[in-house]
Amino acid sequence: MIILSLQGIFVFLCCIWVSECSNSNCNTIGNCEDCIKKISWISSSCRWCVLDRKCHAYGSVLNPCKHGQDIHKDQGTCPAETYGVYDSNEAYIQLLLSAVAYANPDDNDPKGISSCLNDLLGNEGFVLQDIIGEPCDDFLFDYGYCYAITAFSETKKMITVSYRGTSNTKQLLDEVLTTLFIPKKAADIGGHVQAYFYNANSRLYTCVLASLKDLLNRFPDFDVYINGHSLGGAIASITSARLVKENVVSSQRMALYTFGMPRVGNKEYAFQHDKLVNNSWRVVHYDDCITHLPACTLGSCTVVNGPYHHRTEVFYPKAMTKSSNYTICSANEDKRCSTGVIGPTSFTDCETHHTNYFGIPVGSHCMKKRKKRSINLLLSSLFTGGTCQRYQVMEDGRYCFRGNGTNSTTGTCYNKSGKPSGTTGILPSLLIQTLLLIVILLYTIMN
Repeated sequence: MIILSLQGIFVFLCCIWVSECSNSNCNTIGNCEDCIKKISWISSSCRWCVLDRKCHAYGSVLNPCKHGQDIHKDQGTCPAETYGVYDSNEAYIQLLLSAVAYANPDDNDPKGISSCLNDLLGNEGFVLQDIIGEPCDDFLFDYGYCYAITAFSETKKMITVSYRGTSNTKQLLDEVLTTLFIPKKAADIGGHVQAYFYNANSRLYTCVLASLKDLLNRFPDFDVYINGHSLGGAIASITSARLVKENVVSSQRMALYTFGMPRVGNKEYAFQHDKLVNNSWRVVHYDDCITHLPACTLGSCTVVNGPYHHRTEVFYPKAMTKSSNYTICSANEDKRCSTGVIGPTSFTDCETHHTNYFGIPVGSHCMKKRKKRSINLLLSSLFTGGTCQRYQVMEDGRYCFRGNGTNSTTGTCYNKSGKPSGTTGILPSLLIQTLLLIVILLYTIMN
């Protein structure tokens, strides 16, 4: 029995050796059409993998594509790969929009979100449409909200959705614990994604969709740009693919820009996302360690079907400015880019390169005073219950209810203190208001 097992192992290793020797006949070919015409071994054609844009021998362990993802002569013709063109100036604008998503209204500036948008991008004609949120505690802690904003620019003929990233330590811990202990969720486009990212997207999606449809009815010929930093990038990734798959937005009018985005799902998710969202740019600031999380299974992004990035990475050096040189990375997990960076020399490097893109501290850029984020009384009044809600910021600083994911309406308006003002709908019950105040008080005591 032992001899038979050893013989089996020997045969298996010989097969690997033969396939990898044959791989040398394939890996010199740089395009799909020539690749699938080449014979590798056992009369089988070479395989073209769309995940690394390389030619591989049949059975090669260096081929990151799963069965059914690569292309060979018996499968059909090579697909036409039409991708957008990366624009560093556009990336900078999308980063500023991602920074606006972190903004909070406060007592000194009740229009904090819209005024920040106007300060940063008023010359581009951007106007805030809706703020969207829902309580987002997922695993253990109560800490705040999943949050997004929609905006538009008639100057640029553009509609945008911007997702807020991780806003405090408790939320970060919740993300980590969910990733470690909660199984991945099946993505709507195929494959699986991390449970926290899936849940956060699901909480906001119906309201984002309703807001987008309102804007598309007004501006049917505008392009749609989805953006986000860190966690916001992961949610943006899922949203962009869903909108295309559901035929809400065509792939020709969809663009995705993310900054410091973690690995959202597995190889199948990346494969399907690449097919749906052609104009997709995953911007990485050198050794930003969040972009390496969750880590590839067993340390290999190639062999195992674990966490895997979708395309297209845009890799920037340590000194990142709008005018910096950058590398467009052809493979999803490209060793010429962030995948090839061993790691930050210190935690400070990791934090600096994750929180700063194009010289902007993304999470605090809209704060007049850099202070620890806390539960905001106004936001606590706005986003209650078990469904997403969307509000419009009025000229006088009030936030007026525009509906949830199933309807568009005009209702209660809130002033900067979180109290109803000029309402046209039903006021929140005294019990809900009391519970909100208790939560805020406990949060203040604990911090």
